[in-house]
Amino acid sequence: MNALLLSRWFPTAFQILFVIAMVAFSYLALQPIRRAETNPATAAIWTVWWPLLPFTVFFLGRLWCALCPAGAMGDWVQRLFPTTRPMAPTWVQKGGTWFALVGIAATGLAFLALALESNGPLTVIFLTMISMGAVLLALRYKDRVWCRWFCPLGITLGLYSHLSLLEVRADRVGNKPATGQSCPQFTSPVSHLRHRDCILCGVCVKAGEAVAVQSSWWFRKGLKVPSLTWMEALTVSLLFGLLAVDSLRMTPLYLDYMTWALPVTDNYRLALTLGGRGVGARRLFRELSLVLIPLVFALHLAISAQHLVAGSPGVLQGVAVELGLLSSGHLPPDSAYFINLPLKAFQIFLLALGVAGMLYLDGRWQVNSFGWRRLLTRAAPGLVMVLIFLQPMSAVC
Repeated sequence: MNALLLSRWFPTAFQILFVIAMVAFSYLALQPIRRAETNPATAAIWTVWWPLLPFTVFFLGRLWCALCPAGAMGDWVQRLFPTTRPMAPTWVQKGGTWFALVGIAATGLAFLALALESNGPLTVIFLTMISMGAVLLALRYKDRVWCRWFCPLGITLGLYSHLSLLEVRADRVGNKPATGQSCPQFTSPVSHLRHRDCILCGVCVKAGEAVAVQSSWWFRKGLKVPSLTWMEALTVSLLFGLLAVDSLRMTPLYLDYMTWALPVTDNYRLALTLGGRGVGARRLFRELSLVLIPLVFALHLAISAQHLVAGSPGVLQGVAVELGLLSSGHLPPDSAYFINLPLKAFQIFLLALGVAGMLYLDGRWQVNSFGWRRLLTRAAPGLVMVLIFLQPMSAVC
C-alpha cells in the first residue's frame, strides 16, 4: 500500500480502468437480453460489485472513492479546464449533506420498489446522475466537492470507515507541516475525523504532509470519540431501516413485516424511552446513531454476503448463456428459501461483532452508569437482526 500511494500511476491508472468498465457496463445494460433471463451487466453491477463494496471498507477504508469513475471524471475536468476555482460556500456544504441523505433514501426505495438491481435503464440513469453531479460541481468549485458532501455512497462509506483498519496520518518527523492544503477532500492528516473523510488518494503522501498507510483503529490511538452531525445521525437511522427491510424481504417473515417488524426495529424510540433520562433528545439521538454504526456496518456485510452467495452463481450463468457457452433455460430451485449453515454462522458472527462494537462505544460515554437497562436497550436491535437471519432466506436476489 505504501508503494502504491507513492506511485505516480496511482490512482489515475485504476481510474481509467474503472471509467472504461462503467461505460462498457452501462452500454451493455441498455442492450436487449438475447438468451439469459436477466441482463448480465446489470446483475454484475448490483449482485457482485455492490455487495463486495462494503467488505473493502473494513480493510481499505474509502479507497474506492479515490478510484471511483465519477470522482475521476471530476478530476479530469478540472485538469482539462485549469482555472482558479472557489471553495464551496457553507450553504453548499450543508445543502450537500442533506442532498446525500435524500440520495440514500431514493436509492433504497429504488431497490425496494423499482427493482433497481434488474432494471437496465434505471441503472444507467443512476450512474449518469452520479457522474454528472461530480462533473458539474468540479467545474464550479475546487477539488472534490461532490465526493466530500454530496455523494450518497461517499457518506455511507465515510460512516463505515470509522471502523477501518487503515489510515493516513501526519508525518510528525517530516519537514513539511500537515496543513492539509493539498487534500482534495478538504481534510487534514491530523484530523480526528480522518477515517471518515480520507479516501487514501495519496495526494498528501506525495506532497510530504503525511506518512503512508498505517494499520490501526481510531479508538486504539486515544483519539476523541467523534460526534455525528444531525444529518449523519439521520443517515445511520435510515441505513438501518433500509437494511432491515432488505433483510426481511429475503425471508418468509416479509409478509408480516408491516404488522410487527417495523415497530420492533424502531430501536431509537425504545432507546430514547428506556435510556434517555436527563439527556437532550437531539444529543442522545446523535450519540445513539454513532453507537449504532458497528451494527449497521455488520448488518450491511451480512446482507452483502447473502447476495453474493445467492446471486453470484446466477450472474456467472447469465454471462455464460449470453456468450453461448451454456444453453438457455431455467431450472427453478427446490424451494424459494434456503439455509446455508456456514453462511448463517458467518452472518451471526458479523452481527455479534456489531453488537459488541455498540456496547464498546456506548461504554466510552457511560463508564459509571452502564447497567442492564442500557445493555438491553443497545442490544435489542442486534437481537432482532439475529432472529431475522436465523430464518431461511431467499435464493433469488
